[in-house]
Amino acid sequence: MPSRTVLGVAVSALVAGGYFLPIWEMRADVRGLGMFREPFIHLRISGTGIAGQLESFNRFGRMFGIRPIRPEDFVELYLFPVAVAAAVVLTLLSTVQGRPWQRWGALVLLWGLPAGAVGLTQLRLALMAYTRDPMAPYYMDVRDLLLPVFGTKKILGATLYTRPGLGLLLFAAAALLGTLCCRDRKKP
Repeated sequence: MPSRTVLGVAVSALVAGGYFLPIWEMRADVRGLGMFREPFIHLRISGTGIAGQLESFNRFGRMFGIRPIRPEDFVELYLFPVAVAAAVVLTLLSTVQGRPWQRWGALVLLWGLPAGAVGLTQLRLALMAYTRDPMAPYYMDVRDLLLPVFGTKKILGATLYTRPGLGLLLFAAAALLGTLCCRDRKKP
């Protein structure tokens, strides 16, 4: 049984570490536009909020009528610490007490963290593309503006690269290890 406890502690450490690291990252190569001082615009989303060159990204988005990103509008970032704390607590309780509801709750949260992060990121990207000002200087079809969660997109003279952050990878690793940790304790 000590190995199950060690595994539970490791899963909890991965989840806690993933909270502070970027979950999603975007880098925009805007050299081709000739209107930005910086050649690249970086944006990172983690459990602690949105970081990077938000003002430059909002200026880029205004060209296409995209509403500015305001971190205070991201309700999910306020709920995220609660989900992370619940995943850590239920994982530890599950490894110590082993009650079925704790195991299932831990698994739902462990798998929900990476799946929810990807799903909510795609939803936010879709909202940016679909709810924009039709009177923008550059009005493009939604398909031309919709960024993939992970991948590359060319928009006018800019190339945008999106990728999972290390935090998302830690959440996925925690979910995999947590599945091993929380499996039923049946007697042989």
